[in-house]
Amino acid sequence: MGTLTATTATVISTGDGDTLRLQLKGSATTIRLACIDAPESNQAVGSDASARLAQLFT
Repeated sequence: MGTLTATTATVISTGDGDTLRLQLKGSATTIRLACIDAPESNQAVGSDASARLAQLFT
């Protein structure tokens, strides 16, 4: 098996409850979490879902 290396990234923003924008190795990268059914930011409680995702990753 290969060797795994940990990588550190900084959360730039959350788009909604299942999308993160990260600063990774000098460039911005968008990560979408699979199998997560979170409300979009323009839906009811969408801003709450975005805030909670940011809280989990910061």
